[in-house]
Amino acid sequence: MLKVLYILISLSLSSCSAEKTKVNTVRTASDPYSVATKTQRRFNQKLEEKDPYTIEFSMEELKNNEYYISVNVVPDEGSYFMSPLSSKAYKGTFQIEFNDTKNLLKVSKDYLESPASIVEVDPFSGLPAHFVRQNTTYQQKFKTRSIADFEVLGKVQFVIEPKCTMENYTFRVYRKDGVMNIELSSC
Repeated sequence: MLKVLYILISLSLSSCSAEKTKVNTVRTASDPYSVATKTQRRFNQKLEEKDPYTIEFSMEELKNNEYYISVNVVPDEGSYFMSPLSSKAYKGTFQIEFNDTKNLLKVSKDYLESPASIVEVDPFSGLPAHFVRQNTTYQQKFKTRSIADFEVLGKVQFVIEPKCTMENYTFRVYRKDGVMNIELSSC
């Protein structure tokens, strides 16, 4: 019986090491979905999938060099995400972040959410959470610290459910020749 057990353990260990070699694949920059091994191109389905939401960015000038960045997210029927008003314990809530703004922007930590998200009990944790299941706009206030031309990158990220994928959008806010603009980055 002991010999059989040793044989089973050694077979399982050798099969584990064989599986590890199949995981190491190489993708090229020209075709990030190709792999060097002779496995099927299983990543192609991602390219054909439609996002289960639409998203739109805009900017509104207030006064005294203050602005709102606005992000409007419209989840498709059955899709949803977590509001930034949910507990910080939840990962993947909707976030707007600006990169390195120490000298260029003063960014508010608070969001305006319209309409207000619905508080429901999260089925996984049993805790209350703010779920967004409808057309919702988030606004975050920022103030420019200078009247000179500048460029600041930022990102919006959230997990869309039930697809359960982290969605990331890079944007840039910039002033050129005294005119403020926002645009999505192509990367």
